[in-house]
Amino acid sequence: MNSRVLSAELTMNAVKTRKKIANLLEEDPQKAKELALELLSVEPEETVNYKNLAICFAHCAEMGRFRAVIAMARKKFADAGRFFDETEASIFRDLELHDSLRTFLLGILCAPDRNDDEKSALLRTHSDIFLNDAMCQEIDRIQTSNHKDSWVIAELMFMLFNHNAEEYRLVIKRLLTEFDGDQTLDERGKFNLATVCLHFSQGARGITLLNELTSRPDPEPKRLLELGKAYHRYVRNKEALQVLDRLLGCYPDHEEANRIKAYILHYSDTAELPEIKATTLRYGKIIRSGKSKQFHRKNPTNEPVKIGFFSHSFKAHPVGWMSSGFFCESAKFKSVAEIHILAGLSYTDFIAQTIKDSGNHFHDFSALADNEIEREINKLNLDVIVDMDGFTAACKPQILLKKLAPVLVKWVGGLAGSMWLPEYDYLITDRNQTPAHLESSFSEKLLIMDNSYVTYTPPPYKLQVFKPAYTVNEHITFGCFNNCSKYTDTCLDAWASVLRGVEDSVLLLKDNALSDMSTRQIIRGKFKKLGIGPSQLRFQGRTDHKNHLLALAQVDIALDPIPYNGGLSTVESVYMGVPVITLAGSLLAHRHAVSHLTTIGHDELVANSIPEYIDKAIGLATNREQITEYREILRNDLFASPLLNHELFADELIKKLATLVN
Repeated sequence: MNSRVLSAELTMNAVKTRKKIANLLEEDPQKAKELALELLSVEPEETVNYKNLAICFAHCAEMGRFRAVIAMARKKFADAGRFFDETEASIFRDLELHDSLRTFLLGILCAPDRNDDEKSALLRTHSDIFLNDAMCQEIDRIQTSNHKDSWVIAELMFMLFNHNAEEYRLVIKRLLTEFDGDQTLDERGKFNLATVCLHFSQGARGITLLNELTSRPDPEPKRLLELGKAYHRYVRNKEALQVLDRLLGCYPDHEEANRIKAYILHYSDTAELPEIKATTLRYGKIIRSGKSKQFHRKNPTNEPVKIGFFSHSFKAHPVGWMSSGFFCESAKFKSVAEIHILAGLSYTDFIAQTIKDSGNHFHDFSALADNEIEREINKLNLDVIVDMDGFTAACKPQILLKKLAPVLVKWVGGLAGSMWLPEYDYLITDRNQTPAHLESSFSEKLLIMDNSYVTYTPPPYKLQVFKPAYTVNEHITFGCFNNCSKYTDTCLDAWASVLRGVEDSVLLLKDNALSDMSTRQIIRGKFKKLGIGPSQLRFQGRTDHKNHLLALAQVDIALDPIPYNGGLSTVESVYMGVPVITLAGSLLAHRHAVSHLTTIGHDELVANSIPEYIDKAIGLATNREQITEYREILRNDLFASPLLNHELFADELIKKLATLVN
């Protein structure tokens, strides 16, 4: 067949020829290249033919010719620059030439002749590859090459956030503060920006963006979900539940919405137990897959039982502070139990290292998929699994509901109340946290500890107990260092009554969310309606853990949130010599502080009604000698209490868990 006939055939069957070129690329790139060259010669005005030829050269490892074709095409088709940008980037990606792709994208991002839309489109397409540590060093160059409010800057913030939010915290905060182009972004850009805002103390800004994105009748479920989470985090729990109900009204089987609602209902001052139970059961039905494993109970043997403790929070976190002492002592009871620590995520802080080095079997599942975690746990042939996640953000109940051991137990970690799911057999608590008249609020059998349901590991740094704050300030300072999500209307109303009852008193609130000035303004607004002015309010935001504890020196009396009690925060206040006034509620999460304060011998700080709570706070504020005495005795009382007797606790818990098997 002569060349003229071939050319005519190629022209008539250009689409088929292009498909043939694509099919030949892997098995015979040289043949594909010949066809692409021939097609270009007969159709020199088709941009796609240059793209195909460039791809063929790249697949034949002829990178010089690949670049030459792209350069020639750019010159010939001046208006097709975006098309060839996308072509070049996609070729680098397909051939896994990631360094070349990053260098190319960097050049585009810094090019003055590319508009925002072109740059951000490429950046989004290849965001999973572009940003590595080397490219992070080019941030200043990218920033100076683009307007501070450009889409590129917005995309860059989001990419840095996903790449390593902690390492680049200061950079992200700087870019976020300078960026003022919220309303120029498309919907995806606004959602990404809202995500960054909510994690970097700009809650009101993030919520504003999410409200805009969810204002239409059929918003994306993901956007409603993030709005609900944002409201919960930033002192607006009622709105959070309303948004989740809106989402569940359209998508009743939305897994994450059901999980979050089941958990944060415990923070509400109006939620009823039937609603909590119904939401939890619905969530369990959604995540449950397949049949649970069937077991035959062991006959009594002399072999140690195998107990696995599963969590994503074996670190400096309430789970870690409240369990690391137990793990250190549990290695002494190897004749009774073989302890396996099942870590969903891995950390390196003091508590994490303490748990890893506790002498037990430590399993790092951080790099495993759910089915791989299930397979690894099955290999261990455990007798008991203890869930230390509950319904917290990183939880994996879908794995635990498969009953990978004959007995499933709930312990500290998202321990808000009953799990309500029939797969859970037992729940670890104590009589102060769960009195007999509240046992009907659980589907599990209760494993009642003699003293406390946890122990506490003090920090590794030595901190002195300072004199009461009133000796410096000459007025009483109340304080709460709990999450803002626990501030209900009932809680703020009680605190306002306390402040009105103590002349010249102030309230110091400290939480990471209070680094956000708008969150402080929301709280000031709520207190203003209750007759409390801004002069009686103090705020502190994010600090490291050591300075968090040292800030307690500025507080005379801690006020526990209502209804969700402080757990670790209560014990840390006591550790620093600060008495905590708490209200005993009806749910487990509403009685954490009751357990801790009673265990250390100070149940006089526990109120059984809101009027009593207010009276106790005002009464203690007027008794400065008693405040001083608490400062002097509380840490010693904590150290002398069962909360610090890790060996006694480990002995009791391990033996009680072992009896469940037989």
